[in-house]
Amino acid sequence: MKGGILKKLEQIVQAAGYQLRYERGKFSSGSCILQDQKIILVNKFFNPEDRASILIELIIETGIESTLDKETNQWFQQQKLKRNPISD
Repeated sequence: MKGGILKKLEQIVQAAGYQLRYERGKFSSGSCILQDQKIILVNKFFNPEDRASILIELIIETGIESTLDKETNQWFQQQKLKRNPISD
């Protein structure tokens, strides 16, 4: 995976007003969302590919996906399909 994908996902999360932190901890899914504080914690020991997959899931879960502009949304949909080629 190219580092640009992870960087772009991080920018999407941060542009939505979330603070993104990579920390160690006992996260059951590798991440933790503190909604009241708009903080997303991701396990820092995950490799970049896993971090990207988790951020894609969190962008969907938090509703950030619905706020993306057309160009960013098209890019995001492509990334989503690459990680989960079978859509709902």
